Amino acid sequence: MGNFGHQEPRNVQQSHQQQTGGPQWRVGAQCLATWTDGNLYPATVTELLPNRTAIVRYNEYGNMHTIPVDFLIIP
Repeated sequence: MGNFGHQEPRNVQQSHQQQTGGPQWRVGAQCLATWTDGNLYPATVTELLPNRTAIVRYNEYGNMHTIPVDFLIIP
């Protein structure tokens, strides 16, 4: 009888995107992220947290930092 009424589970990132209207961040995505000195640096999203924050790894230095996803910029 097919998949009538069956819905695939939505992943957390898609749900987050639909609720906030912001960019769809995912693990492995490249971004520009603010460091504690206030400057933007190229970074990679390593983890998305449920409180609208992400852990990023700065590409040049390897430092990791937790930052609100609203502060991430598409390069």
